[in-house]
Amino acid sequence: MGSRFIPFALDSFTYSTSPSYTRAAQEAQFHVLNQGVYATNYSVASKEVLEGWYGGAGWRDDGGQWVSIERRKTQLDRRIDIARRNDSLSQYDASHLRSDFNAIARLEYRYRQGGLSPWELSDLDQRFDRLALDLRRETRGQDYGLNR
Repeated sequence: MGSRFIPFALDSFTYSTSPSYTRAAQEAQFHVLNQGVYATNYSVASKEVLEGWYGGAGWRDDGGQWVSIERRKTQLDRRIDIARRNDSLSQYDASHLRSDFNAIARLEYRYRQGGLSPWELSDLDQRFDRLALDLRRETRGQDYGLNR
């Protein structure tokens, strides 16, 4: 049939002011839906869009394997450094983002002690994705390092 799913574009929706239905409250659920789009019969354009929205091919590498927190930290540091050089991110915000990232890295270390379960991988993915979205918001939506 040649059918394909298309990504859920969060900017295309209207959100409620009710706390349970704000954009921020629903982003994690949209991310799960977009992971499903990414994992199915996607087009090259959809893949590029999703990787742009979620910080590059950070969720999975080309072989479908989960990308380590250390590799993500390198990518995040690069994006923060570029944003700092361009004055689109304050030193305070950069420090705050790196501190949040270090908390995720400590959590990954604890999770790895017993081996990473699918739930733990999903939890780390969602936490990292929220951090990547925070970086994007702090840089006023600039696309520093999101597209390779």
